[in-house]
Amino acid sequence: SNLFRSDLRIMVTDMTLPSFKSPPLVEVALGVQFDKLEKLQGPQIGKLWARFQEEFPKLAEQPPLEPIIERFGVANPAGSGEFTLQMDVGYKSPRWWFIADDDGELIQIQKDRLLHNWRKSPRGGVYPRYEHIRGKFESELVDAADFLQNDGIGAMKPNQCEVSYFNQIITGEHEHDHSHASRVFSILNDASPLLNGVLPEDLGLLSGYLMTDPTGTPRGRLTVQISPAFRSSDDKPLWIMSLTARGAPFSPYLKGILDFLDRGRAAIVTTFTAMTTVA
Repeated sequence: SNLFRSDLRIMVTDMTLPSFKSPPLVEVALGVQFDKLEKLQGPQIGKLWARFQEEFPKLAEQPPLEPIIERFGVANPAGSGEFTLQMDVGYKSPRWWFIADDDGELIQIQKDRLLHNWRKSPRGGVYPRYEHIRGKFESELVDAADFLQNDGIGAMKPNQCEVSYFNQIITGEHEHDHSHASRVFSILNDASPLLNGVLPEDLGLLSGYLMTDPTGTPRGRLTVQISPAFRSSDDKPLWIMSLTARGAPFSPYLKGILDFLDRGRAAIVTTFTAMTTVA
């Protein structure tokens, strides 16, 4: 029987997290990485797409994502994870996107990964909240795992989970550069000149934080990156803030995957709140 088969949806019950009326989100992704399934080829992708085609009628190919494993107790710079050694020679099997008609949501699948993304789109609606994205990902994971096993491709054996939030934060109406980072981020201090007569023009951040259980044992890693940018439509300064929680599932079953995603999301929301100022 399928490890991911679930007759009863596992509900999110933690209602104590901060909530924002208009979060500056432009993309949210939930995903699972699993041991590579070499039998997953184009013809099988076509059959899998048929299961989702009514809701995701558009298909696209993208370069594959490299596998990443978070490890602990060894050198592991913030944001890098550890890439696993690949012995592929020549052509690499692509990553496929199943895309909704309004471009607002998509499924990504490749030989070792499945993700569900929500993206801010001119034709899409407002951010549907984490619970909606989680529910879609859960259903798609169960359906995809069923297909892979029943079609003889293989069992999905998860080794990492990931949840990512991508934000675009617009600066004040009368600001034309990024010299006042502390007005947006409490973690960045731009109040003092670095040298006499020299003020910071661009500031950024790349940091990593261990996610531990009650015993202090590392279970994952939260990576935060803050970068200055400009909006293409009017050159208005903005900040791109990405937060990704990644680590091994708490068990190889559906509940273990969703539990890690829930805790990763909680770490992201609380860290975002702590790092940013009140608008």
